[in-house]
Amino acid sequence: MKNIYLWWFGLSIIMLFGEAFTFTSVFLVLGFAAAITGIIVAFIPDMDVAYQLFLFSILGAIGYPVIKGILKKRGYGKDTTGDIDTSLKNSPSGVVKELDAPGRSGTVRFNQQFLGDKQWKFISSEPLDINDSVSVINIEGNTLLVKKE
Repeated sequence: MKNIYLWWFGLSIIMLFGEAFTFTSVFLVLGFAAAITGIIVAFIPDMDVAYQLFLFSILGAIGYPVIKGILKKRGYGKDTTGDIDTSLKNSPSGVVKELDAPGRSGTVRFNQQFLGDKQWKFISSEPLDINDSVSVINIEGNTLLVKKE
């Protein structure tokens, strides 16, 4: 079949769009596996479809733990959904990076991801200064309620 590599590239695009809607790394890995398979098939156009599927499967099987390891090393592998109370108990300390006028709100930055991000807007019941260390006591909408440590 002529230009079968285009089907692999199309599958890759579909998988990467799927990743955008599912937020898992499964479609990301399969999208990369389909793209790499398409590149190889472009250079070896007479490759049998069975070998192409085998190559795609092997690339996906090898790629999944590799991508998961890379994402985990960068702090994206932590479970940040579900039980908010557990997330609050295990919340890391943050450092105040920006303050709004009265010093009771601004932006706090964490060394590791907390609920999907390293930087959050915060509100405090006490005045804070830049570089103060704070801990999270609650979440109100998309704003953290913090206290000085």
